[in-house]
Amino acid sequence: MTALGDMRNIGKVVAVELAAAGIPDGEALRAAGSVGAAIRLRDSGFDVCKSKLGSLEGAIRDIAWHLIPAGERAALWERLQELRAVVIGDGSIPARRSVPPRAAAPRPPRPS
Repeated sequence: MTALGDMRNIGKVVAVELAAAGIPDGEALRAAGSVGAAIRLRDSGFDVCKSKLGSLEGAIRDIAWHLIPAGERAALWERLQELRAVVIGDGSIPARRSVPPRAAAPRPPRPS
């Protein structure tokens, strides 16, 4: 079993997010694929950007995300967007599960 935190491109925060989304280890990440993992993250209420999607793919390939050709990264993002728009039955796959908004931290007063 490969711990998520031991994989390239996967930091502590993303490892916790993946585990919360039902992807507990590297084998589960490889099985889900980067796009599948991104969908599970979004369905669990986590943000997914192009960089995070690239880092998931890089973790699966065991390379730094920026070494994945830009065209391949763009194709992954396009595939994620396509899957979000797939119509199933009476509606579409939601981009995110409904979660309450996070409370914004109060800003400290500006120095005079």
